[in-house]
Parts: sequence; structure tokens; C-alpha cells
Amino acid sequence: MFAALGLTACGKGPDVPQNNCTVCIINPDSPAPDNTPLSAVITEAAPLTSGAGNYPGTAFTFGGTGNGGAESYTGGSWLFGDGTSGTGLTDVTHTYTTAGTYTVTFTVTDADSYTASTTIPVTASIGIEQVLYNFNNELWANSLITGSDGNLYGTTQTGGNGLGSVFKMTPTGVVTTLYNLNIANPADGCTPEGLTEGADGNFYGTTYVCGTNGTGNVFVVSPSGTETVLHAFGSSSTDGDNPKSGVIQAADKNFYGTTASGGAHGSGTVFMITPTGTESVLYSFGTNSQDGASPLKLIQGSDGNFYGTTTGGGTVGDGTVFKLTPAGAESILYSFGASTTDGTSPNSLLEGFIDDNFYGTTSGGGAHGHGTVFKITPAGAETVLYSFGASPTDGENPSGLLQASDGNLYGTTYSGGNFEGGTLFKLTPTGTLTMLYASFGSFSNGSSCSGGAYNPPNGGNPLGMTLGPGSVFYGFTTGGECSGTIPFDGAIFKLAP
Repeated sequence: MFAALGLTACGKGPDVPQNNCTVCIINPDSPAPDNTPLSAVITEAAPLTSGAGNYPGTAFTFGGTGNGGAESYTGGSWLFGDGTSGTGLTDVTHTYTTAGTYTVTFTVTDADSYTASTTIPVTASIGIEQVLYNFNNELWANSLITGSDGNLYGTTQTGGNGLGSVFKMTPTGVVTTLYNLNIANPADGCTPEGLTEGADGNFYGTTYVCGTNGTGNVFVVSPSGTETVLHAFGSSSTDGDNPKSGVIQAADKNFYGTTASGGAHGSGTVFMITPTGTESVLYSFGTNSQDGASPLKLIQGSDGNFYGTTTGGGTVGDGTVFKLTPAGAESILYSFGASTTDGTSPNSLLEGFIDDNFYGTTSGGGAHGHGTVFKITPAGAETVLYSFGASPTDGENPSGLLQASDGNLYGTTYSGGNFEGGTLFKLTPTGTLTMLYASFGSFSNGSSCSGGAYNPPNGGNPLGMTLGPGSVFYGFTTGGECSGTIPFDGAIFKLAP
């Protein structure tokens, strides 16, 4: 009778008087009345380490346990989100064969055979990352380019004589300092911001501050390490100040760049400088209330005009994409912040070689508030291709973009990923994202590597990258590998997708 009604007799036995017999209603899908509800807890979901500085992000280890219910917990089962499964409570491993973000489901069973489940997203990468060089007392690299000789060239924020340096690195990680900016030379700037190789084989760059007028300069360094200052910013009341990006060499063999401040209206400039150091301001931002402010790096389009972004200004103050003719006529193509899902604070721009459109990134905004990749036509029609922050392990705050020979876009995010230390991603021109590497490290308790806080020990928070020989990506991070309990001051890494 009890079975038919779903009832169970309790409190009745040979030592219990018949008049003390009670009947309890038991729901087969609920825990016993004396227990707290059973819940499942995932205690570990992390990529497997394969040696310091060499980190394949496709192999994961999982662990889980129960909470409440009837202890002990006798079993665990896993659905990995790719059609495969596993069993166990600890040290459960799985390797994904395709990059992507997967929903992992964990189910735990208690001693009374009741079950509970929970889920967690994981991002599987397909690249193998290796730290090639750690900076020490030099802070991090500010730029990195691939030279015509196959070596890498870049700048550091400080180091050397305290003002920054220009360095060369072989693809295997051997670093040579070409020039240390010198505090003993009043003309030298400090905090170099960018580097480009000229047609003459020399390397041209800018510094953000210091120099003759204290507001930065343009310099050139020969491959043998001889430096010459070409121009000191702030040389007149309408000159630009404080460049935050490097220069480019245009089709006319002159160099073009931007300053973040200064100019006739104080909101930055676009300037031209000859290889011998004659500088002129082409445009001063802030000419009207809709103009951009604080421009970043320029590109020259296939039509001969210059294009770039400003981090501020525009219709609602969230930045712009602008066009500038070689004669200095400026027009705003697009003002960011036009909708609640639009990006804000654009920080990169490139011209697609498979079409006539431009592609770039914003460090903020988007559908989830963590930045975007956008496309904009030459006529100014903008489309958000991808909004970062779609999942807990997605990248956040993209900081650079390039286009490879396969036509896809590649870039880095400063944060987000499996350890909140950034990612490296691939995006098709139509907006399909693949996470190539999502396991850069990040601090969880300040600037210390103790207690596993800096996970994994492979550098963290990338700021940009370049495509080197053999289609290998080389990039730079603000955090380096751990040396005891102290991290190095940034790193250069490579990743073979």
C-alpha cells in the first residue's frame, strides 16, 4: 500500500511500540528530510600546464564535489560540451580538438543516490604560447615590429638609463639593445611609443615626454645603434605635444604621425616630418564641437588619404574615425557611442586588403561593455562585428588588430580569458571569433607570484603583436614570468596558431 501511494513507513520496528508508528512522505527527487539540499560545486576547470612558458590551452583538468545532501559523495560525471563525457571527482582531464567556448556540465551523486548539477563555460585555445624574453627593470615593451631582416624590433618604457630603449630580438629570443635613451642628453625623449622601419633601413619612432621642450620628440636609430633626434615637440604655440603612437612612412617617403595634445586647440595634431627633420602640422583637432580629440596611430589608405581614430571627442565624446587628405582637409567618418551596443574609445585601425573597408577595435563599449571589433566603410557606415565579454572566459578590452594573408583578423585583449590575463583571438571579416590562446596570467593578490596567484607563469596582459617569419605571432605583455615571488617587468611571447 505504501509503495502504491509513494509512502514509506518510518519509526516502526521490533523495538518500537505500534502506537508510535508514523508515516513520512518522501519525494524521490529530493534529499532526505534531515539533510540540506544537495548542490554541485566545480572546484577546478583549468588548462593543463606543459612546462613554464609553454602552455597548450586545449587540455583541461576538472574537479568537483558536492555540498549538502548525504555525505560522502560517491561519484561525479562530466559533459564537456563537445559531445564527449568523463567521470570522477578530481583530476578529470579532457582535451578539446577544436577551439571555442564550451559549456561544461558537472553532476555529483551523494550517499543516498541523489544528484545535483551545475555548469561552467571554458574557452579552449589552439595555439601554443612560449615566452621568449622577460624584461627586468625595463618595464614592458611599448611596441614590436617585424624588420625586413626577419628580426623583431621594439621599444621599452624604461630601462637602460631610465628613459626607455630601442632593442632588436631574434626569432629565438636573443635580445640586443640598440640604444638607451639617455638622461644625460637633454634632447633625448623618454617613454618611446612606437617604431617603424623606414625605406632607408633605419628605425623611426616617437617619445611621449622629455626632450628639449618636455613634450616628446621624433627620433631615428640606425641598425648599428646611432640615434638622432629629428624634432622636439612643443617648439611653437601651435605645435603638437605628447605623441602616443609612432609614425608611418607614406608613399611620398615622408613620415606622418599624431600627437595626443597640443596644436592650435589643445586636442592634438596630425603632423608631417621629412627624413631630415622638417616638421609641419597638417591638422589641429578641436576645430568644432563634433571634432575628435587625442588621436592615435595613422594609416594611409589605398586612395592616398590618411585615416585614424581619436580616443575622445565626436558627437557624444566616445571617439571618432577620421579621414585627412595629404593637404590637411579633415572629415569625421564616424562618431562612436551612437547606440548602447556601440563601441567606445577606439584604439586601432587598419585597411582590409580583401575589400575597401576599415577594421578596428574599441577598448570599451559594445553589448557587454568590454570592447568591440568594428568595420567601417569608406563612406562611414559602421558595423560592430564582435562584442567582447559574451562569456566569463571571453576576452575583454582589445588592444590591437592585424590582418593576415588568410584574410582573417587577429588581435589581443588586455584582460579576460581563463585567468583574466588576456587573450589572442582570430576573427573572420564577417564576425566569427575563434580563441587562439586564452591563458595569459594575471595577478589575484597584487604584485606577487606567491601562492599561485600569478596563473599561469607565462606572462600576462598583452598589449599588441606582430606577424613574424613562418606565420608565427610575436607579441608583448605588461607582465612577465615569475622569478621566485616577483614577476618580471613584461615579456615577449610567440604563438604558433
